[in-house]
Amino acid sequence: MIDFLFQFGAAGFVLFCCGLVVSIITMERVYFLFIVHSQWKNDIFLASLLQILEEEKTKPINIREAHITQEIERIDKILSKGLVVIRFISVAAPMLGLFGTILGMISIFGSIAESNQTVTPALVSGGLKEALYATAMGISIAVPSVGINIFLHHNISSRVQKYIYILNMENIKIDYHHND
Repeated sequence: MIDFLFQFGAAGFVLFCCGLVVSIITMERVYFLFIVHSQWKNDIFLASLLQILEEEKTKPINIREAHITQEIERIDKILSKGLVVIRFISVAAPMLGLFGTILGMISIFGSIAESNQTVTPALVSGGLKEALYATAMGISIAVPSVGINIFLHHNISSRVQKYIYILNMENIKIDYHHND
């Protein structure tokens, strides 16, 4: 396994760790969003928001809306946990791959400078292979990370928008009955 990582150069281990972190966060978020708190089950977040609205139905609408907005922001943070890390890795992975490429090129030119023999394609190609593997690994981590981030962010945004819509409708009903 270690030999496999060294195939990707100095940045290989860091890139491997980035890929592992994205995988772990993705599995946790998918489990959390689609199994534990799936929309087709009893949605505890929506239930808690509706309960807050019910408890505060005698208060003025602006106070109800402020409290609900604060609670929605708290729930959004719970649902979005870990997405910042995935977003960071999706940006950092290609740069780490490029860094690995640069280190590989430095290694190539260092070995060429130290060698007293003529430069052969074999002397250059080994280092280039290592350098290009690092770039490929960085891109292969970044692209799925971007897709995962977009998918999870869209799911969370849709869920929060659904909460806002339902709460606005309930708030209008409360205000309508309160003004009778």
